[in-house]
Amino acid sequence: MRQNPLYAAICVVALACMTPHVSAANRIRNAGFDTDISGWDASGNCVPPTWDGFGPGNADGAIAVNCAASTVPSSAVEKIRQCVAISAANVDFSAQVTDNGVTGPAAFGLSAFASGDCTGSASTLLDPSGTSTVPAPECCGITWTTFSRSRLPLPEGTGSVLVEIDVVPPADIALDNVELAASVDLGGYLSGNWFNPDQSGHGFQLEFTTSGDLVAIWFVYKPDGSGQTWIYAQGAYDSTKNVVTIPAEILDGAKFPPNFDPHDVGPQGGALWGTLTFAFSDCDHATVSWHSDVVGYDRQNDVPLALSRATRIAGTSCPP
Repeated sequence: MRQNPLYAAICVVALACMTPHVSAANRIRNAGFDTDISGWDASGNCVPPTWDGFGPGNADGAIAVNCAASTVPSSAVEKIRQCVAISAANVDFSAQVTDNGVTGPAAFGLSAFASGDCTGSASTLLDPSGTSTVPAPECCGITWTTFSRSRLPLPEGTGSVLVEIDVVPPADIALDNVELAASVDLGGYLSGNWFNPDQSGHGFQLEFTTSGDLVAIWFVYKPDGSGQTWIYAQGAYDSTKNVVTIPAEILDGAKFPPNFDPHDVGPQGGALWGTLTFAFSDCDHATVSWHSDVVGYDRQNDVPLALSRATRIAGTSCPP
């Protein structure tokens, strides 16, 4: 069937036809241990780490580290390591740990290197001696403890980061969902069109301005299905954060040119529509949540809508 040209035009504006190229934020290889523990180096004098078939929320896979066996000396330590090539101003790190038989500490360390392969002189970002987490004493994945640090500054010229997880007696634990990602700072490089691939047909145009405002237009539809509507939002953003909430409104009252009069423009119903909150996990992925007291637009649950980038402004690029 021949496509309606008008629909094709709307498709570009409303993001109905976009299939963006996206990339994950996490730089860790085999971060979730879904099927094995490949990609990780292990050394020490505890029981050699193995794969375990459970994870948070019944997800598949974790790495099991047993330093509680009778053959393990009290001075033992097992080190789980991975070198990650990364160049950024700041990084975020997180991991999850659970009791897998005997609760005990897991310590997290990060070291930065100028080289791309974790060789040469190192700068300590996280010292394992001060970053221990002890999981709750509930065996085998019932309760997971999350360790996280945000916006850890990397030395200028960093080319790689060594992730090290140390486990010592009497711990018999499991680890999962290890993440290392460049911190996201709000700024002009995030400008462009964004949409949810599972809801192709509506989406957002975002512009981070030099004046420090985010301008967002949601090309969407009326709750009763009677036509299109634009929700316009604008407000200040903090360039040191990755989340912003801005007020939104639907404007009406004016006529199509040449009968347009700017004095006729006003918020629908005489009040703001509500607010939009955007949270960015990396250069190509975000979520949006909203609050509105206007009938039909109110949020039915607290689950944000996932967004992926559809277009990028010419001359902009993601930070390395």
